This record gives sequence, structure tokens and C-alpha cells, in this order.
Amino acid sequence: MKRVLAIVLGIGMSISCGSGSTSMSGPMISVSISPLSALVAFGAAQQFTATVTGTSNTAVIWSVAGEGCTVDTCGTIDANGLYLAPLSAAGHSSVRVVATLVADSTKLGAASVSLGSSGGTPIPGPKITTTSMPDGSIGVAYNAEVATQQGIPPFGWDITAGALPPGLELTAIPNSYNKIGIAGTPTTTGSYDFTIRVRDDRSPPLSDSKDLRIVVN
Repeated sequence: MKRVLAIVLGIGMSISCGSGSTSMSGPMISVSISPLSALVAFGAAQQFTATVTGTSNTAVIWSVAGEGCTVDTCGTIDANGLYLAPLSAAGHSSVRVVATLVADSTKLGAASVSLGSSGGTPIPGPKITTTSMPDGSIGVAYNAEVATQQGIPPFGWDITAGALPPGLELTAIPNSYNKIGIAGTPTTTGSYDFTIRVRDDRSPPLSDSKDLRIVVN
């Protein structure tokens, strides 16, 4: 009887040990950033890349922080890892760029950025990409956009020559940093030529202008 009990216990322990050996933890998840460090001039840009291993969900959230700076004074980084350095030191000389894994916020990678007078890629001035405007009609609400790319936001817009059709004006577009709206209700027919200008946020600002036309029927 004792021999039978020992055999049963032995089988049970074997099954338990076997089960434990197959219950292995998943692959180790890690996030790394390239480059790990960079020297970036004030007002210049630096591209960072995140490499995620151990999971198929490789999405990351980019952020930037540093001692002695807050929000834009640390510089900004977009969803693709492009870091834009601030225009001046504002009491600090370095910041940290962080990529946090969306699937697990405890997994992150970091890189250090030293701010100075050289390094990175100079940020080109803004460039208006809109080439034409839709026609309008008297008494009908009009709503159109003029867009720019490149440059350092926030942008300022104005009309430097000609005029918008009566009843229309430049209007801000919520949650859009690189566009300006032209909206209102036209009151007078005609063909209206105007020059619109965009200026970026540096000193002195870089700008771009575009000649456009709105026809009101």
C-alpha cells in the first residue's frame, strides 16, 4: 500500500513540475531610442526613432521634459518623434526625450538632448501649400482654409495686399496649428485678388506669401 501511495505521489509531483515548466513568462518588452543623445541648436530639429521589441504593438507616445523648463520652453516633439528645440535656453541647457509604449506605460526609452548653438537640422521657414480658393455665392455661408507646412508654430496670418470679399474674414481654426480659415457670408459679387502671409514664431520670423483669388457669384 505504501509503495502504491509513493508512486501516486510521484506521478502527482511530476505533473505539477511539468505544468510549472510550461508556464513561462512572455518575451521581455523593451523600448529604445536612437540616437541616445544629441546636440541640437536652438530653433533646430532632431529626428528620434523608437525601436520596440517583445510585442507586436509598437506604438509609442513621445514627450519631452527637463529641469527648469515647461511645455514649449523645453521644445516640442510630434507624434513621429521629430523634436523641435526652443528658440532660447530659458534657464536650461538640456532636456530628455521619452518614448512611452502605448500598450504598457511602464515600458519606455529615453534620450538626452543638449541645447546649444550648433547641431540638429535648421528648421526651414513656413511654406503656404494652398494654391487656389473655392468660389463663393452671395448670401451663402463660405468656409475655406489656407494651410502651411514647416516653420515653427504658432503662426501669424495677415492680408498684405488686396482684400477679401466683403463679408469674409480670417478666422482661427480650433485645434489646428498650421491652417487659417476664411469664413463668413459674401455680400458683393466680383473677383477678389489678395495676398496672404504667414509668419512663424522665431525672432526675426520667417514668412511666406501667396497670391490667391476668390470669385463671388
